Amino acid sequence: MSIMARLRQETQLCHEQVEKLLYAEQIQNGTLTLEQYIQLLYVNLSFHQPLEEAIGAADPLFFAGYTPDQRSKAPLIRQDLQRLRLPIPPTQQQYFQGWSNWQLLGAVYVAEGSTLGGRVISKYLQKNALVSHTAGQSCFYAGYGDQTGAMWKTFCTYLPQQAGTEEDQIVQGAINAFQLYERIVYSLSVTAGPVAA
Repeated sequence: MSIMARLRQETQLCHEQVEKLLYAEQIQNGTLTLEQYIQLLYVNLSFHQPLEEAIGAADPLFFAGYTPDQRSKAPLIRQDLQRLRLPIPPTQQQYFQGWSNWQLLGAVYVAEGSTLGGRVISKYLQKNALVSHTAGQSCFYAGYGDQTGAMWKTFCTYLPQQAGTEEDQIVQGAINAFQLYERIVYSLSVTAGPVAA
């Protein structure tokens, strides 16, 4: 089984759980509120900003093929928050402390997958009358624009090339990243449907 297939299979349950926490149902049925959209921005900033800083401090040769400068998402989220005139919280740098290059690569798999999914979410947000005036123009959910699919394909070539004999570390990093998303949701008191975190 390829590393990409392993990642899809072994993170599926974690992925589904995080999607529920991040209002997947409300996004799809057009009931996401502005407050919930703002919570999504804060959750995603709390994940992407420290991850990008950890990658910046990691082995530059290892991540050169990832082209992190072209894939930074935290500035896009900050733009969305600034448009809403909301405060920018400090980075929670401890989240990725001690992660190996391969574990970080697993977290990057989660980040890039969310960017790919963000393009679909963007279309839902544009149709949602409750948030379309703000979220419909989201920089973050627009991802890489028309290049999103191509950037995902490039990443799907890059990751296996870096895996070597460390596939288990990559998979564990991805699982840990999904679990971190859950922790962030709960720490920010995001509500998932009728269940208060």
